[in-house]
Amino acid sequence: MISDKLQSNEIREAEIWWWKNSQLQSFPEEIKSLLKQREIARSSRLWKLNVYLDNEGVMRIRGRLENATGIGEETKFPVVLDPKHPYTNLLVLHYHTQGGHHGRERIINEIRQKFCILNLRSAVRST
Repeated sequence: MISDKLQSNEIREAEIWWWKNSQLQSFPEEIKSLLKQREIARSSRLWKLNVYLDNEGVMRIRGRLENATGIGEETKFPVVLDPKHPYTNLLVLHYHTQGGHHGRERIINEIRQKFCILNLRSAVRST
């Protein structure tokens, strides 16, 4: 019997697909460099960030939280997204709606729990 309800693994697979697709459209050269295990070009917007590809091929960022305990892996290694990509705009709008249309700072805080969106404040403001 086929269920018309989404399973948690299906939601996770779709989420990963969207992340990878938006990253490939926004950062194609950076992903090529990471796949070849080369450094990212100095001209890249991601040059100063410590980015890497995880086991699923999603570009994430390493930072100060890497050695922290008591927080989830997604908070330690947030997904990198481009603020101008349509998926990112939908994501910000989702967080705005889920948060009960609260202010910018709350939305920014919620998004930072899982994502590293370049120029996040301006992305939230424009959305």
